[in-house]
Amino acid sequence: MWNDGVVTPHPPVRRALEEVSCALRAHGDDFEVVQWTPLNHAKAYDITMGLYFEDGGRAIKKVLEDGDETPVPLTQWLFDNELVKDRSKEEVWAVSSTLNSSPSET
Repeated sequence: MWNDGVVTPHPPVRRALEEVSCALRAHGDDFEVVQWTPLNHAKAYDITMGLYFEDGGRAIKKVLEDGDETPVPLTQWLFDNELVKDRSKEEVWAVSSTLNSSPSET
């Protein structure tokens, strides 16, 4: 996977992929190296982010506040993401229903 439209592998990872691909191709009939086209990772990311903290983080923020704690950086990053928001149950159902779409659509 050279690029899925969301993430491009770091140079050392790309180099390792190229080296393995070349090594396998050098063995001709023993291996078949194919280009893999990833599914829609951008859509999968949107769905996943839409299902984090369906209450917009309200419950966990309350626990943190009650304990006089601050969120760790990754949790804060989720809180700050525009796709993480307080949702009605209908909105949660709508986002969740996209999980049932066929893999070719995701």
